[in-house]
This record gives sequence, C-alpha cells and structure tokens, in this order.
Amino acid sequence: MDSQIIGLKIARLRKEKHLTGIELARRAGLSQPQLSRLENGKQGLRSATLTRLASALEVQPAYFFEEEQAALSTLKQKEKQSRKAIGQSFTDEIFLGVGNIALTPGYEQILRKLSVALSKDDCDRRTLRQLLNRILGMNNTEREKLFVRLVRK
Repeated sequence: MDSQIIGLKIARLRKEKHLTGIELARRAGLSQPQLSRLENGKQGLRSATLTRLASALEVQPAYFFEEEQAALSTLKQKEKQSRKAIGQSFTDEIFLGVGNIALTPGYEQILRKLSVALSKDDCDRRTLRQLLNRILGMNNTEREKLFVRLVRK
C-alpha cells in the first residue's frame, strides 16, 4: 500500500485521539521528525514501525489496510463469479461434446460433478478444454476406468 495513504491515516488517527506529534512519537519510540516524515509519506514504513504506531494509537495494524482488504474481498468475489461462469460454460461444453455418446445417469452425474469441481479451481478455459478433449478422446474402457476412480474418491 502507498506510504502516503498510511501516513495520512496515521495523522488522522493521531488527531482524532488528540495526540500531538511529539506525544505519539514518544509512545511509538520514534523521533518527532521521523513521525513527521512518516505522516507526510516521505519515508517508507517498516512492519515493526507500523506495529509500534498501531499499538501507540490503540488499533490493530490491519486498520491501516482496511480499504485494501475491502477491495481484495470484492476482487475475490468477482473471481468466484467468473469461475462459476467458466464452470457453467464447461458443463455446457461437456454435454455438447458428449451429446452423441449414450450416458448412463451415473456417468452424467460424474461429468457434472467433474465440471463443477474444475470450475472452483484456478483453471483457465484452455486447461478445461484440454481436459475435456482428453476425456472425449478416450475409448469407452479408459473412460469407464477414469470415472470408476473418480466415484471412489
């Protein structure tokens, strides 16, 4: 995260707690000029310094990264939705690809479970397509052995 943003948060929190720069620097074991450089983003923060400042300001170090954590959470949610869409697309491709193969209900269920499981991984579309082509390229005996192993797991 940008040291200027953290510096602004330190300064804002210091003022909210009605602390002077000298008082916060003393509590955190820093010099007042060093604290000033940190608050103005002119000096990078080491984790030990950030931990001491957080303790002096009576907050958790994570306080300084809350917006970043929220953005990360949003990104993870979008990735999850994307993987779900890829999984649905993969499921559709499987059933289009095996449409000319007679499937037993158990065989169909295994294919569905496989496509859902793969959609939860970080597989990209190319990897999923390669796997599908490999499965479809197997003869019936090879395919049967694969799905028997999958059922046992």
